[in-house]
Amino acid sequence: MLLDHLTPGAALEVPRARAIVPAVQERIAAAHAAGEPVVYLIDHHEAGDPELDAWPLHNTRDPRDEVWPELKPQASDTVVTHRSYSGFFETALHDVLQGFGVNTVVLTGCITEIHLFATATDALQRGYRLEMPEDCQAGSSEGVEKVILGTLSVMAPTLPLPG
Repeated sequence: MLLDHLTPGAALEVPRARAIVPAVQERIAAAHAAGEPVVYLIDHHEAGDPELDAWPLHNTRDPRDEVWPELKPQASDTVVTHRSYSGFFETALHDVLQGFGVNTVVLTGCITEIHLFATATDALQRGYRLEMPEDCQAGSSEGVEKVILGTLSVMAPTLPLPG
């Protein structure tokens, strides 16, 4: 839920994502109220990153400043930056989740068919249970979202659950 995906007219805009902001806000508030950890996965790129050769310039600000203003991380939240499709690829995400004793990952956000799908698949392959609330995700179209959510609904964790 980053500026370069929610700002109207941005090169990598996901117009459907703006509609899920209230539901994502509610989910984050509920997690905070329940004392559950909130981890932000921020797709972030530095100069010279090969992904910027394949995609338009995006997500190059200070990571916390890239988040859509209504969804900014609180000081108690954890921020994990990643530079590829999955939030697990070459990041500390698994270690962060293990440190919190997490065994279920609730994914919210946009670009369902890329970032959420890649991260969800990696979570399942690491043994996490997965929740991806339909009202808290947005892809390029409803059809794409249905295919991804349907695919994930038949996938089970492939390792013993952590924790």
